[in-house]
Amino acid sequence: MESSEAPIITIVSGPETMGALVRARRKAAGLTQAQAAGLAGVGNRFLSELERGKKTLEFARVLQVLERLGFELAVVPRGAKLSIRSTLPSTVIEPEQKKAPRKRPKRGRRG
Repeated sequence: MESSEAPIITIVSGPETMGALVRARRKAAGLTQAQAAGLAGVGNRFLSELERGKKTLEFARVLQVLERLGFELAVVPRGAKLSIRSTLPSTVIEPEQKKAPRKRPKRGRRG
């Protein structure tokens, strides 16, 4: 999963962005979730939760998935001078956009 092109840097603004990056990389590699989970040494459920942006995943295992899918994690000071472009649509990267809560259907009382 390496490329000779200049690296693309994406600002990860939260778990949803991280999950979208992992999903995009997995799909670009033509892997199913089960295949990618096996490659990364994690269970299908863990990978699914990571791709959906679950906030309470074990950080060491997230790093393991990132490494096995060919990512490197860098921490830079906010506002650092970087040339940044993303492979994800801006609607995924914007931290202010959140999914609306699902409404539960009302259940009738049985008598």
